[in-house]
Amino acid sequence: RPLVNTTAFPNLRQMVGQAAAMGVQMGFYMNECWCSAEETAAWSSTGGNVRADAKLTIENGFTVVKIDGCGPAHNISTWYEALQPSPSPILIENCGDNHAEWSPPSPDEVLEFRGRCPYHVYRVSKDIAPNFYSIMNNLNAMIPFLD
Repeated sequence: RPLVNTTAFPNLRQMVGQAAAMGVQMGFYMNECWCSAEETAAWSSTGGNVRADAKLTIENGFTVVKIDGCGPAHNISTWYEALQPSPSPILIENCGDNHAEWSPPSPDEVLEFRGRCPYHVYRVSKDIAPNFYSIMNNLNAMIPFLD
């Protein structure tokens, strides 16, 4: 099972329920980058812990999941299938998982993925930094995707 800091978050389901009562959707960040090199190497051979992560997401009522591109679980179809038992739809953000190593996708790649990869939102820029140039760079990354 995913590790949860129960001191900071004693009851995830209750927290998600309280947010929903205020009209806020709660998401969970999966396939993250902060694990040690040894853990990542071990997970890479098995494709990560998708089923356990999806189970935690569903059991606690999360409605959004961000699947980061720097962890070991890069098969968005596996994530999609694992999230299907949810009684409510779960929005999937594909954060560059279609590459062996994270890099911004080309517009052609995004269009190709959209037809065969079950996600709802696709990230097209790098992590944002707290400065004007980073913000503008990430905004400019959207230009090729405008109609």
